[in-house]
Amino acid sequence: MKNLSSDTVIKLNIGGVPHYTYFDTLKRSSYFINLLNGEMEQKTLVNGDEIFIDRSGQLFGHILEFLRTGSLGSVEDDIKMLCKIREEAEYYQLNELVETIDGLTEGISVIEHTMPVGSKGQQENMARVFMDAIGEQATLKLAFATQMRVDLYNTVIECNGRIKGVQRIEGLHKQIGLGSQIQWPLLLRQLAASMPFASLYIIEAMRNKGLDVNILKKDTTSSLPVELQTTEAASLPLGARTRKAHLTFAEKRCRGYFDIEYYRQQMAMAFKFQNNMHIKNILAQIERTIVLNDQEKQATLNPFIPELSQSTIDMLPDFLHNMIRTNNNIDTNNSNNNMMEDHLCIFK
Repeated sequence: MKNLSSDTVIKLNIGGVPHYTYFDTLKRSSYFINLLNGEMEQKTLVNGDEIFIDRSGQLFGHILEFLRTGSLGSVEDDIKMLCKIREEAEYYQLNELVETIDGLTEGISVIEHTMPVGSKGQQENMARVFMDAIGEQATLKLAFATQMRVDLYNTVIECNGRIKGVQRIEGLHKQIGLGSQIQWPLLLRQLAASMPFASLYIIEAMRNKGLDVNILKKDTTSSLPVELQTTEAASLPLGARTRKAHLTFAEKRCRGYFDIEYYRQQMAMAFKFQNNMHIKNILAQIERTIVLNDQEKQATLNPFIPELSQSTIDMLPDFLHNMIRTNNNIDTNNSNNNMMEDHLCIFK
């Protein structure tokens, strides 16, 4: 298979799951370059001409998605899945994907659990750095693209700050001069968190142009309009019904690592936007028209407080009386009596 052309179709069988793609797609992985150029030991073929690799076929689908687009799509918020994909990325010698996942997982833990607590200024300073470097409009678009989890690897953006012209988002951090030690995905998450209103402005502009914005929806079962289908929207001054819908969306979106206390901390930042009439008008219109589904109607931010039935409360005197009588009959020596007194003190 030496001297393969870019448009050569490579047939892979990963753990019993067939995957077909072009050689050009696989070239970003040194593992596949060595495999297909014959530098590895003899390959195992199945089904005639499929190269067999004994790894997870399902997870390889995400590897292939990254090789094609530079993005992991909807799984970028799923920590457990990201950790599994990272193991596969190491096997396929995809250092770029390993670094991307490290940035995403670090971003989730920092942005969604630590950053809002007393360090919101760091996010706001980051927004200023971006605005100075690429311009206000480009910064807004970049925050929106991150919130919507678009394919950032293949996305270009028009810059009109210190950096000008059409630029690929993938390499912007080098031009901005943010340093190689800072994870680019983490910086983008910080930017998106500092501008939760970005999706409101961009979607409004898209609607005014007659564009179909519904293709950006992440959850078609949610009552939330697409502009609020971001985790960052928790920081906006949402109406009561809209808040219920967003809380339900966030719980589903974050799966097993949803943190109700962090969500409350996000809500506490909504005061910053109370005087922005443009944002308030958009949100007021959404609140007037939103129709909640049954699951959303049940959503609540209240912590679980167990309630006792009236019958349980009524039976408490009998329960205590029987416990005291039973314990008195166990033993009457002094040591046991002392133990009994110690035991009963909790009911005083």
